[in-house]
Amino acid sequence: MVGDRSVRIFVAMPFSTMGEHAPWSDVDEIRREFLGPISQEIGKRLGSSFELVIEDEETSTGNFHRSMFLEAIGADIYIADLTGANANVYLELGVRWALRDGVTILICQRAGDIKFNTSSARVILYDKGPAVLRGAIESVTKAAVDGFEDHTLCDSPVRDGLPLVEISRDELEDLKAQIERLKAEQAEDLVDMAVKLDLEEAVNVLRSAVDRNPVSFIAHFQLGAHLTKSGRYAEAAEVLEKATRLDPLSSQAWQELGVAYSKDGKLDEAAAALEESLNLDSGHYETWSNLGGVRRRKSRRGGWIADWGELQKSLEAYEKAVAHKPNDGYAQFNAALLDLTLTLHEKRDDHAAIERFRKLEHLCRWEVLETPGDGWRRLNLSGTLAVLADKDEAVAEVRRLWQSTPDAAKKSYSDSAIPPLRDLLQTGGLTPGQEDAIKAVIAALESQ
Repeated sequence: MVGDRSVRIFVAMPFSTMGEHAPWSDVDEIRREFLGPISQEIGKRLGSSFELVIEDEETSTGNFHRSMFLEAIGADIYIADLTGANANVYLELGVRWALRDGVTILICQRAGDIKFNTSSARVILYDKGPAVLRGAIESVTKAAVDGFEDHTLCDSPVRDGLPLVEISRDELEDLKAQIERLKAEQAEDLVDMAVKLDLEEAVNVLRSAVDRNPVSFIAHFQLGAHLTKSGRYAEAAEVLEKATRLDPLSSQAWQELGVAYSKDGKLDEAAAALEESLNLDSGHYETWSNLGGVRRRKSRRGGWIADWGELQKSLEAYEKAVAHKPNDGYAQFNAALLDLTLTLHEKRDDHAAIERFRKLEHLCRWEVLETPGDGWRRLNLSGTLAVLADKDEAVAEVRRLWQSTPDAAKKSYSDSAIPPLRDLLQTGGLTPGQEDAIKAVIAALESQ
């Protein structure tokens, strides 16, 4: 039983003549007495309505052959009448065999019209004689019904034994879309999973997420950020470059790319990426802090300040960060340190710059109390105390940091904290107590 679905039966046959040697040449009579009863009986046995389409009755507009070839794949039951050895019928049969496993039924009035490789296939002979006609109707009907109900049937000599299946273009595109959706969902699941893992495991999981969905922005962004944290800066930059191509309007992606470039020593590229991030979101304080750090590094040559104009730009970036987040000790400390460095370099009165550190001390102490495990907060406090000439407590803060920091992470702290303190010493305008305290902090940082 097929139920409500209509069964489409298509007959490929000569248009107007069955050929000069055909015993039964009246085409209309063949349709009425032979093909019509076959269709009715097929519908009856399948318990379904049916649609009989005979070749020259096809009314589709456009290219005629195109409509014929569409029937070759679309018809549920395809009957090819080989009478007269019509070339078009043979062509269409070949297309049907190439595109569909079944159901394809061959009929013919004369065995002599069975040509080429159809001679090895089953062909049902018919003519207008009553006994032969009844037998042919029954044979075609049975072949059609049995074939239609047998979903494993392959009566195509072309497709038989080949690892092929039939699928429409619409179905294929729908499957592709479903696969892409599943890949995206799997990638998102892996991204979510990575949050709960340690750094190296997270990197491996995020690589899988990128492999499963090569166009996932979030997978690329998270992988790049984790690679930066693990110290693989060049690889991180490559992944984050892809992230910015996937979403060029993501200020976070440009910021993270700038950080990776900076860590990899590509300072011009880092500044450009961070500036692009700020073009998209000018209010992000962390990006301003990142840009301040990059410009401070760009000001140095051979470990010393060579471009004081670039250092001034660094201060301006940190001041922007302070403006957007006044209670952030990191941006406050770096801005204060640069302010004092430039003040002493230009031989101006440093009273206001030192007073800034006195106020900053309270914020730094509070942040250390609130987040004792944050090493950067402790370094801010240590540097502030050194500028205020409190050598012993400044060094003690570094020692407390080293006690709670894994050896693998110590170098990152010292590499970031020592150069700005040396820049300040370079000015030559410090008091002996300040110089002594800052040198002691540098020595403590170098002892890791």
